[in-house]
Amino acid sequence: MTAAEKVELGEKVKAYLTALSARDRLPKTEQAALKQWKKTWDGKVKVMGGIGEFTFDTADKGKFPNTINAKQGGSYNTNYSKVSEGEKGKAMLLDGDSALNFGKIGPYERHLDFSLSLRVHAAKKYDRAIILHRTRAWLDAASRGYELLVEDGKLSFALVHYSPGNEIRVRSVSELPIQKWQQISVTYDGSSKAAGIKLYLDGELLETEVVKDNLTKHIFYKRGMDLQIGARFRDRGFKDGMVDELRVFDRKLTAVEVRENYQPGKGAPNDKELFDYFSSTVSATYQKLSTELKAKRKSLNKFQDTRSQMMIMKELPERRKTYLLARGDYTSPVKSEEIEPSPPKEIFPFGEEYSRDRLGLAQWLTHPEHPLTSRVTVNRYWQMIFGAGIVSTTNDFGSQGDFPSHPQLLDYLSRYFINSGWDVRALIKKMVMSHTFRQDSNMTADSHLKDPGNKWLSRGPSYYFTAEMIRDNALHSAGLINHAFGGRSVNPNKPDENQYRRSLYTNWRRNTPSPEMLIFGAPRR
Repeated sequence: MTAAEKVELGEKVKAYLTALSARDRLPKTEQAALKQWKKTWDGKVKVMGGIGEFTFDTADKGKFPNTINAKQGGSYNTNYSKVSEGEKGKAMLLDGDSALNFGKIGPYERHLDFSLSLRVHAAKKYDRAIILHRTRAWLDAASRGYELLVEDGKLSFALVHYSPGNEIRVRSVSELPIQKWQQISVTYDGSSKAAGIKLYLDGELLETEVVKDNLTKHIFYKRGMDLQIGARFRDRGFKDGMVDELRVFDRKLTAVEVRENYQPGKGAPNDKELFDYFSSTVSATYQKLSTELKAKRKSLNKFQDTRSQMMIMKELPERRKTYLLARGDYTSPVKSEEIEPSPPKEIFPFGEEYSRDRLGLAQWLTHPEHPLTSRVTVNRYWQMIFGAGIVSTTNDFGSQGDFPSHPQLLDYLSRYFINSGWDVRALIKKMVMSHTFRQDSNMTADSHLKDPGNKWLSRGPSYYFTAEMIRDNALHSAGLINHAFGGRSVNPNKPDENQYRRSLYTNWRRNTPSPEMLIFGAPRR
């Protein structure tokens, strides 16, 4: 991120926090407005913001209506999902493989608040089961979107960009009761924080634990995402469970609204609940501040979504135990012989100054006195340039490998590489500008007798160029090559400004390699 981008990010964060503080710190005048409103309030709680209600009572021939919006009905596969008797009227019996589909309803990004409620009948305790989701599961992002699951018998709700690294997820402390009808409700406040998710069972707030609290990117793909119940591609569904009365709301319901949605007239609101209800549904001041907050939040999220992201490895919070494997068999750990991270000290001591993790291993490998790292690397580049390594067995520097043909040369280049700050470009330049590389590659009668395999470097290297080298050399000779650095992969056959970029940037697919590269002898990998 550039300095200017950091400044812009700071300004957007500040604007968002200011708007959040303003909304959460309503003026004292709202208390007076609440008292005035209570004088005319009829005592009935109205559940606001409903955009979808599906009761399945009239489900027939694979279709069921949305009683709020007739244009947004749902569908099911009659060969798998069945209409069954529910607690009140009809319900849907699920097979765990075929989902009920509700189309494009509920397209909520992470900056928007929303609520969902659904009556369920769990047939058993599920280790894992999909109850509801709006995700795309078949791409390599661990079901990006939002999802309601049962995990180890407990309810779990998440908004996911990439699991488990970039998501928010909460899980109920208690297990979901089985063999009875109950209503599950979920509310989310648009904050991208786990604290903004609330789970309710039969109108009562559930105690939850935070599983993950790190959502910094969008949660939807542009297309191909429908709200579904009961199943997900290549996942375990809500097999033999029943569902009824799905309701979707385009705002976060307050606690008293959740109770009202479960059972009308159930329990009078206390003072705090009534103020929350008044603020959220009646107060013009709150509505204005909420609109401003959503705009600031959307602007901040949009800025974050456009930033490039790099995947990294992360250590476990607590290292798992690792044991010696009998004859290398992963299914036969020797529990009496626990092992700790420690490379072979015969190669180079793994001192106390190194942490016992990947960082420590990297520091150990790149220590200037480490005998292998620089030599192995130099040998690889020598093989690339001269056709064969100084140690011909490039994959084996151990007792089964060959001795170096020029040990002092290997030592010299290794030390040069380290002292240059591991500068690969400088190393290659030194090799290709050497007298050894620039020798004539033609074999003489004398060199044929004394050095047939060119082990002693009596002539220049002679080997086939790779397809990438051939193409880049041709473009360079023609004065066409584009030396631009970085960016996305390109398709050279397309007639645009990218067609002459270096072959390093050519888009490569295992099943459909570049035709240009195949002509020059590239393998299909």
